[in-house]
Amino acid sequence: MNRHVGLIMTVTAGAILLLLCSIGFVLPMLGSPALAACGSAPQPAAPGAPDKRWSPLQQQRAATIIGAGQRTHVPPRGWVIAIATAMQESSLRNLANTGVPASMAYPHDGAGHDHDSLGLFQQRPNPPAGKGSWGTVAELMNPDIATEKFYNALAKIQGWQQMRLTDAAQAVQHSAYPQAYQKWEQPAEALVAALAGVTSVEQIAGGAPPAPCGTDTIPAVAVGPQGWTQPVHAAIVSPYGQRAGRLHAGDDLGAARNTPIHVAAAGTVIKVRCDSGIGTCDRDGGTNVSGCGWYVEVRHTLHLWYQGHMITDVITRYCHMGRRPSVTVGQTVAAGTVLGFVGSSGHSSGPHLHFEVHLTNGEPADNVNSTDPAPWMAAVGAPLGR
Repeated sequence: MNRHVGLIMTVTAGAILLLLCSIGFVLPMLGSPALAACGSAPQPAAPGAPDKRWSPLQQQRAATIIGAGQRTHVPPRGWVIAIATAMQESSLRNLANTGVPASMAYPHDGAGHDHDSLGLFQQRPNPPAGKGSWGTVAELMNPDIATEKFYNALAKIQGWQQMRLTDAAQAVQHSAYPQAYQKWEQPAEALVAALAGVTSVEQIAGGAPPAPCGTDTIPAVAVGPQGWTQPVHAAIVSPYGQRAGRLHAGDDLGAARNTPIHVAAAGTVIKVRCDSGIGTCDRDGGTNVSGCGWYVEVRHTLHLWYQGHMITDVITRYCHMGRRPSVTVGQTVAAGTVLGFVGSSGHSSGPHLHFEVHLTNGEPADNVNSTDPAPWMAAVGAPLGR
């Protein structure tokens, strides 16, 4: 800490709530909690306390981000994205930079040295102070102005409210580590809820887009001439291949939480299971949790030459769903049928679909008969990716 930090009043969570009120913060409650998926309202409960990992100063920075969002009419989901971004970029600290001497003259919570990046969001200043285009040093060292600049950039991203958090943040930040923001979604949601005085960000419509009620209202997807379709329309964020001596037997597709998952081809559902080291798939897992979470396997019968072999039997697997799948074992499904919704159950670092293809010819699916989904889906006329 430097001499400027001592000028900042130490605040408690209660004082931060008073700060929010003083800057005109108004909860978008509209008289009652927002409806959860399928029309059921969340049960009221006592608001939680901020996570102890965040100091009073860091909580104050988060309150500033929320206040800026309120002033600029950014919905609460944007507050969560902004706070998660600041958690990743600066640990919710207003950082000067030893490589930008002018920044050291402004109030700051510490000093970094990443290129010429400054402030809560590590934005790079205009020349001559830096090589960026976010603004002047004075602007970027002002948390209110820096946050407004983040929100202005976010607002220009088409469909940001429907994106995964890390995709929305990356569209603004252009980081060398595009997946790094996702791990902060839950901490950011918890901190926003605590500072806003609610139990859950769902009560102020700050959570990820909810899943539809059932599958009847979900639009049909296009199916290719060979009868195959993408399970989700999203980029591959982690491909098939070896990981630290173990096979990652599928492609991870970076779809947002609650995105519908479509069966890739017509077939019969052969497995609907929960596989999680914490004993439940009805809440998010983590990288320290084992298992595929809620998952579905579908067997497809076909006759197709692929890489010099006649393939007559394929199993596709869909992992990490956010709730119990929408299909049952033995059910016959047409290509594009909704199997469930993207989540983060089991061994997962954040919401995505882990999609596997197994060339089984009648055998159970295992690592030995897995194949890289990307070339397979290209071969059947439904290439993965956006």
